[in-house]
Amino acid sequence: MEGSNKFTFTVPMAIVVAGVMIAGAIYLSNGNTRQTANVSNTQAIQTFDFTIAPVTEKDYIRGNPNASVVMIEYSDTECPFCKQYHSTVKNLINTLGKDGKFAWVYRNFPILQRHPKAQKEAEALLCAGKLGGQNAFWNYTDKIYEITPANDGLDPKQLPIIAKEVGLDVAAFNACVASGEMAPRVKAESEEASGNGGGGTPYSVLVASKTFDKKEVESFLSQAIVKYKFPADFFIIGNDNQKIGISGSMPEQFLSDLITLLAK
Repeated sequence: MEGSNKFTFTVPMAIVVAGVMIAGAIYLSNGNTRQTANVSNTQAIQTFDFTIAPVTEKDYIRGNPNASVVMIEYSDTECPFCKQYHSTVKNLINTLGKDGKFAWVYRNFPILQRHPKAQKEAEALLCAGKLGGQNAFWNYTDKIYEITPANDGLDPKQLPIIAKEVGLDVAAFNACVASGEMAPRVKAESEEASGNGGGGTPYSVLVASKTFDKKEVESFLSQAIVKYKFPADFFIIGNDNQKIGISGSMPEQFLSDLITLLAK
């Protein structure tokens, strides 16, 4: 790729779990569409030099920050696949997070061409975190994914109602959202996602605490591509042998197996 941190290919937005390949057009953040029906599952898995910002105390994280595998998810609160994925990753935190194997970082990636409401919702999440810390952020995030119909179906009037439900000062919350002070962070997180292989949502980067055996990981992903009928370009392996980019709402068992492999 001649030293560039941009891909020469595009990454699809999301997949339906349970091993079903999407047929038809997939929306991409650059406004293009592509068909997945003719994608070969035997093509080579791409590699890439990720430039992901390190996880710090400013991030919103579930689980031990020093976990064997940290998943950074870039998500859109109005994306139906993200709504599904949110429940999947919560289950993984309950099963793999308790022993320090897995942690989850949430960063924003609203696809504004599809979901204009997702911008203010992303800012609302961050305002909840500013006012109430980690617990308020995650409680607010859980609730918004629980109640939104997705595809821009959430009434904006629900945002302060959720804030009250999770114990926030509603006046301070409304002032934070109205000010737009969180917009630059949403923009930075979105640009980080798109600059590191994210063509749509949900997009995740698994970061292992130690280098993995690239051939072993390639073999695992190749088998999964066949088993679940994933297009190969849903995956990117970091050249540092510590990161894997994943496009789409993945099956829970696949993620569990991959995390366990990276954590060993």
